[in-house]
Amino acid sequence: MPDGCRLEGHTVALGTMEKLLFWALAPLCLPLFLLWLQGLWVRGRVPRLAEAMGRRSGSFAGTGKALHLLVVGESPAVGVGLSHISHSMSVQSAAQLAQLTGRPVHWTVLGYSGAKLADLLHVYAGHIHGGHFDIALLVTGVNDATSNNSQVRFLSALRAMLALFRSENAELPVVMAGVPPLKDFPALPEPLASWLGWRARCIDEGLAKFAQNDLRLRHIPCGAVEVGEFAADGFHPDALASQRWALELGVACRDLLAGAD
Repeated sequence: MPDGCRLEGHTVALGTMEKLLFWALAPLCLPLFLLWLQGLWVRGRVPRLAEAMGRRSGSFAGTGKALHLLVVGESPAVGVGLSHISHSMSVQSAAQLAQLTGRPVHWTVLGYSGAKLADLLHVYAGHIHGGHFDIALLVTGVNDATSNNSQVRFLSALRAMLALFRSENAELPVVMAGVPPLKDFPALPEPLASWLGWRARCIDEGLAKFAQNDLRLRHIPCGAVEVGEFAADGFHPDALASQRWALELGVACRDLLAGAD
């Protein structure tokens, strides 16, 4: 009988501790629960726009030796929300590079909507390895931010992607597009916008610090997103935003190539 009483008393004590722990953790769990609910609401509300139509490779005319540009990335790279891939930041960057250098530019785009950096590495490793190109443009980070991927895992995938880019040329110049400021995206309500904005900023800071250690790397911040520069889903850049973004990326590609010559 005494043993039974002690067992009962132990059970009561555990029950009290569990209640105290619950009320102590509740204020921390409620914001996370709200973010989860908002994420579900956004997924159900925001339309899923298709990738842009058009071939994923092409050329711009010029004189002299041709340049080969490889673009690897997520939805902005493949023009999600745009009518044709010629309006995407990928092709616009190639057009800018051709205009700035006066040389022919052959461009290739590898990527798909919703891809994280590790996904791109896995899917396109065979296409990238041993490829003969003069410069690469990497467009990634948003999906890693929205999927709560850690900066450590993201940077690990980044190191692997750079090694893949440089499998044939250890000095290959690579431009890394900065992660857009998700806090400004109309599709995202508060506090989800601030939360994802913070995550995107962490990944973008990782990209920037990574580029500081390699003269053949260039990180180009995305900058502020202007009102009205979004596709119909309020999440992806429209043609004007893509072109504005590409102007800076094209200049960065030109500058890196000039430094490599």
